Amino acid sequence: FSNQNPTSRNLLELNTLSTSAGFRFGSRWSAFVAADLSSRRNSSDSLRENDLDQTGLEAGVRWQRPGDDADFSLVGRSVRGRYPTAQAVPVGTGTLGSTIDNSYRDRSLLMRLALRPSAPSVIVGEVGVTQRRFDTLAERNFSGLTGAFVWQWQPTDAVRGEAYVRRNFGPIQLANASGVQTWQSGGSLAWRVSAKVTIGLHAGWDRYLYAADPLSAVGLADRRRDQLRVIGVSASDSSSAYSVFI
Repeated sequence: FSNQNPTSRNLLELNTLSTSAGFRFGSRWSAFVAADLSSRRNSSDSLRENDLDQTGLEAGVRWQRPGDDADFSLVGRSVRGRYPTAQAVPVGTGTLGSTIDNSYRDRSLLMRLALRPSAPSVIVGEVGVTQRRFDTLAERNFSGLTGAFVWQWQPTDAVRGEAYVRRNFGPIQLANASGVQTWQSGGSLAWRVSAKVTIGLHAGWDRYLYAADPLSAVGLADRRRDQLRVIGVSASDSSSAYSVFI
């Protein structure tokens, strides 16, 4: 799929449900299992083919150093994504037919971590290998490195900073995306100038590769690539409902 700009209004409904259980053996080691469900629904008829139901299952082992300054997990994760409405394909595209099913299955082996290198900072993230297999059009399949890391820094109660880097598939929050490979990096800085007023700065760089589009997968259209650069400032007042973003 690709980003769209429909003239009609669209209400994006997101639902998530998750559960987990674990067993600790010893002061440092534990094992766990988890499951999660998520769904995406668009109110606009033009975006119904992007509705998604996603089920995730994972299991792993965790090592945690006493004092909570180091936490590592090795996780195996499986995700099944289904699209209730098949994607319509333009007439005259040969063997693709009139519709195509974009359902997929992900399998990942991930290392998750949380580190506190110093009192005011913490690093949280995961890195691993992900394999995505689509039910149709194997040309769209993906296998490679994925991950995300966030560094948070708060030297005082009034100052807070964050930097991040991500390499993954498009998040479920996108109203119209399937198999979008994303590269994201950026950061933010917030300063609470008074008890109620906070000023923030943020910058980011995103790159999107629409690798799951059926037409580009079989060579009938160019593969779309988007690059986004964002620089902005914000101000908020906790004593009122007003916030300003630029």
